[in-house]
Amino acid sequence: MNFEDPKYRETFWHTESHCLAQAVLRLYPDVKLAIGPAIE
Repeated sequence: MNFEDPKYRETFWHTESHCLAQAVLRLYPDVKLAIGPAIE
């Protein structure tokens, strides 16, 4: 696997968006998260 592979890159971005959302929720418990795809 490497980051040049579009499938790997998309999977990484998707997973990291979940990690980032969890971190934001821990810092700001009242935050409202949006639903949508990762964009470039």
